[in-house]
Amino acid sequence: MSAALLGLALKAKLHSQTRKMVLIKLVDCCQEDGTRIYPSLATIAEDAECSVPTARRVMQSFVRVGLLRKVRDGGAGAKSTNHYEMDIDMLARLRRPDMWLAMEAAAQHQPLGDSDDDEDGPAPAKAEPQEPESGSNKGITVEGYHRDSLPNQAEGYHPDDTQPLSKTPYSEREGARERESTPASEGEPERKPVPSFEAFLDAYPFAKGDNRVQLRSAWDGIPFGERQAAIDGIEAFGAERKAGGLKSRLSAPAYLSGRCWV
Repeated sequence: MSAALLGLALKAKLHSQTRKMVLIKLVDCCQEDGTRIYPSLATIAEDAECSVPTARRVMQSFVRVGLLRKVRDGGAGAKSTNHYEMDIDMLARLRRPDMWLAMEAAAQHQPLGDSDDDEDGPAPAKAEPQEPESGSNKGITVEGYHRDSLPNQAEGYHPDDTQPLSKTPYSEREGARERESTPASEGEPERKPVPSFEAFLDAYPFAKGDNRVQLRSAWDGIPFGERQAAIDGIEAFGAERKAGGLKSRLSAPAYLSGRCWV
């Protein structure tokens, strides 16, 4: 589970405790970039403390508004499940109290179409079991929940606080509609692995000796799109300090907080 995504899920205003519990379960199952979600309805219902039909309705509502996109249907067998992806940008915007209601209203006028969620019984015999893709997410590291730390609200920080809120519910749904209309034969777009916290620790000299709480907080403050640049810039930053005659070591949290790779 990603602490950043969990923070977004906890802040989401869904106007329903059941929706919130289902969302938290989905975040628990997905990668840091919102991919590879394929828990069974029975598992979702058990963890969200609701019935399977209720879990199915909530999942369908998430698909209708564009928060979830069904990537692949489940195959034959009771244990074969559908494969979903989550729109992380939309998840961040759900912290606004009016966003969910606006998305539901937009869905009534321009429905994306309900998904046929996993049933408790076997699927038709002609369908063949399919396993979740692993190639597109190879290299992604998801740390266990016990090693993650939630953002400290007292410090006034959260990764999504810097994200613009200029998009409207209709523009959000247009993006979801385009993704849904992509033919299955074309396959999914190639995804670059999301740089992990451990990758940064390995790249920055002696980073594992720095304050881990400060370091994790600084790392979570870097947008996903800039994390690879932060890692790639370590060598050039060190060379620049050496050329300037600086022999002291800058701590890893200070490097991240100061955006020294820019």
